[in-house]
Amino acid sequence: MIVENLCNLAVLTSGARYTFACLPLKLAEADGAPARVLAWVDDTSVATQKLM
Repeated sequence: MIVENLCNLAVLTSGARYTFACLPLKLAEADGAPARVLAWVDDTSVATQKLM
């Protein structure tokens, strides 16, 4: 799977660790598809940043 042309990445905090999910839309007879891409902060990285 290739994920490209993501937008709004600037809103993600630099240095934080994220979990990423790509949810492609199923299209009949297509060799590619648009997708919903999600990113959320890993709780463990937030806890580590608060300790520093």
